[in-house]
Amino acid sequence: MLLGILLISSIAFANDNQFQTTTSAFRFAISGLNGSIGNAFESVVPQGGSVSTVIATTTMQISSSSANDTAAGTGVRTVSISALNGSYQIFTETVTMAGTGGVNMVTDAIAINSIEPLTVGTGLTAAGDIYAGRDPDGVTGTPTTIYGLMQVGTDKMQTSLQTAPDAGGAYIQGIRIDLSDTGRVADVRLRKRNTAGLWMVILEWIESSDSNIQSDDIQEILPVYLPAQNAFDLQVRVRTGAATTVTSFMTGVFNAFN
Repeated sequence: MLLGILLISSIAFANDNQFQTTTSAFRFAISGLNGSIGNAFESVVPQGGSVSTVIATTTMQISSSSANDTAAGTGVRTVSISALNGSYQIFTETVTMAGTGGVNMVTDAIAINSIEPLTVGTGLTAAGDIYAGRDPDGVTGTPTTIYGLMQVGTDKMQTSLQTAPDAGGAYIQGIRIDLSDTGRVADVRLRKRNTAGLWMVILEWIESSDSNIQSDDIQEILPVYLPAQNAFDLQVRVRTGAATTVTSFMTGVFNAFN
């Protein structure tokens, strides 16, 4: 059961028939995961906590927590990175893994939107966690700052954090939150971050684990329009009880014009 929805910031809303898409428009479906969210707000991202983002391009380094994720290893050998450059344009780059050592991406990025395996060894999957970040320690492969994470045993980066491309912004048309334990009540919020790095909570609602939020539950609120070049994510906190696994699902359109 949907317990409540509260609009707490002035943002743009539209019904599906109130916007048109350009030739560069494309739909997105984003799944997020956080394996342990407790009584403090955390982003629905596998690394937990609150997400790290950049407001100027940086050289991203790709690393693994396993030495077997390397060019001739048994794990992931190459990965495909979807990212945004300094002009907030989408580009895709193939990176050859080097185990726990960091491999610099050729093109500097302002956001990492996805990590996916391209080629693998005899293990047929990643042997460790695959990171996009800065300054991996070379031992565990963990970066000092994490901007993206594809967890071991998965085939994609599961994150609610995305950044809208250079033009047209993003229309979020559907949101779903799942709490793994029954009898739980959680606060959920949708945030956006502008190009100056300022985060703002734009929607907040209450979710019960006895029923899941879907787009038809909040059809009077969605779609929500977010400006071009803004990052956005979902954060959750559980009101009572122990930490629980939280998954999210968002759908919408990038580069859609009102």
